Amino acid sequence: MDKILDSLLSLSSKPLQDEAYDRQMSSLVQALNKIGAANMITTPGGPSLLEVLDPTEQSVGYLYILVANIRLIGIDHGDIWKRTVLFLESYDSRQISYALDQFKALVGEIVRFTSEIDKPLLIVRPLKKAILRSAKPTRFSFLHTCFVQKCLEARCYRDACTILDMDVTEFPSRKEAKDIGYQDVVSYFLYGGMIYIGLKNWRRAMDYLTYAVAYPGNACSSIQLEAYKKYLLVGLLLEGKTVNIPPGTSSNAVRAYRALVKPYESFTAAFNAGDAEGLRQQTITCMPIFVDDGNAGLATQCLDAFRRFQIAGLTHTYVTLSVKEIARRNLELLGRGGGEDETERYVLGMIERDEIRASLSHESPSLQNSGCVIHFHDNPQSEKRNLRGLEEQIMRTVAITNQAKTLEKKLGLSKEYISYLNKLGKSGSAGGAGGGNLADPDSMDTGDMFDYLARSSTGYSFDDMVDEDIMHQDSFDDE
Repeated sequence: MDKILDSLLSLSSKPLQDEAYDRQMSSLVQALNKIGAANMITTPGGPSLLEVLDPTEQSVGYLYILVANIRLIGIDHGDIWKRTVLFLESYDSRQISYALDQFKALVGEIVRFTSEIDKPLLIVRPLKKAILRSAKPTRFSFLHTCFVQKCLEARCYRDACTILDMDVTEFPSRKEAKDIGYQDVVSYFLYGGMIYIGLKNWRRAMDYLTYAVAYPGNACSSIQLEAYKKYLLVGLLLEGKTVNIPPGTSSNAVRAYRALVKPYESFTAAFNAGDAEGLRQQTITCMPIFVDDGNAGLATQCLDAFRRFQIAGLTHTYVTLSVKEIARRNLELLGRGGGEDETERYVLGMIERDEIRASLSHESPSLQNSGCVIHFHDNPQSEKRNLRGLEEQIMRTVAITNQAKTLEKKLGLSKEYISYLNKLGKSGSAGGAGGGNLADPDSMDTGDMFDYLARSSTGYSFDDMVDEDIMHQDSFDDE
C-alpha cells in the first residue's frame, strides 16, 4: 500500500506524455483493484488516506478510498458526505476516465442514500458540478439522466437548465459505455422536456420531446409513448394547432403512436376545429385519462391557450370588435365566468403580455354599463421584439453550425469512417467523387459521410424495447 500511495502522490508532479500517462494510470488502477477495502481507509498507524490525498491532484486514488469508506462505514458517517460532494465538484476527469466503474459506484451510493432519506435536493448540485467537471459536458453520460431525474423529483427546474441548455452533441459507443442503454437516452429527453414544461418554456420542451419521440428504433417504448402524449399537448400550447409526428420517426413507431393515443388526438382535433363547445365536451370525455396519465395540468393549460389563440385569430378578421361580442362566443373553458368584465380583464392581460397588439376604449366612461371596444393594430409584434428574436435565432444557428463542423471533422478522422471509405474504394462503389483525401477531412464527400451515418448503427440495441419500462416514472403534472 505504501508503494501505491507513493505512486498516487506522484500524480501531482510534472505531467507525462499521453503514452507514459496511460501506462502509469493503467498500472495504478490495476494495483488499486487488488487492494481490499479495509486496507484503504487509513495508513498504518496514521491518519485517514482521505486526509493525505488531494481530490483534484490524486482523483483516482481518492475515488477508490472514498468508495471503500462509504461501503465500510457509510456515507453519513463523519465527514464522508462532505468529502463526497467536494470530490464530485473538483475531480480530474482525465484520471477518472481510467476508473469509470468506481465512479459509477460512487454516484450509485449517493443516489441510493438520498433516495433512502427522501432528499433528492441534496444531490442536485453535486451532480451538476460533476457533469460540468467532465471533459465534455455535451457528451452524453450516465450522469445526465440521473441528474435530470433528481431535478424533477426535487423540482429544481432552473438548476437543470444549466445542463439542459447545452445540447447533447455526442453519444458514447457501445464499447465505451456498456451500461448506457436506449432507455437512458430516451428518458433523458423525456425528463428534459418535462422540466421545460415546468418552466413553461414550450419551445425547448418541444425540442426535447421531439428527440424522444423520433429516437431511432423498430417500435416505440412506453417512455416514448409518454413523450408523444406530452408532445401533442405542448404542440397546442406552442403552435395553437396539432403538430405532425416528427420526420424520421420509424413507421412502426408511427402506427403505435396513432393506435395508443387516440384520446389525445381527439382532444387536439377538437382544439383545431375552433369550436369551444365541441372542445368542452371532448375535455369532459378525456380528462379522466389525462388525470391517470399525469397530464391534466397540461390539458388545462391547453384550454386557456385555446381562448388566447381564438382571440388572437380575430386580429386577422376584425379592425374593431366589442368585448360583448367576444364574450358571446363563450370561449372561456375553465369556469372563470366569461362575462364581459372578465373578458375585458383577460384581453387587457393579453395586451400587457404583448400577445396581441390592440387597445381598449369605452363608449361612454361616465356610464356604469358602458360597452368596451377592442381596436386591433396592424403590427402584431414590436420591432424591438422581432429584432431580439432574430438575434437569438442567428446566435443559435451559428452555434449549431460550429457543432456540426466539429462533429463532421471528428467523424472524418474516425477509424470506422476511414474503414468504410476503404470498403467503398475496394468495391468500386465510391465512384469518382466519393472518398476524398483521407488525410484531409475537410475534402471528404459529405454525401458519403451521411450515407455512412445512415448505414451505421447507433451503438444501442432496440430489439427488446417494446415492453420495457426501465426508468419510467409517474408523469409530471404541472397544475
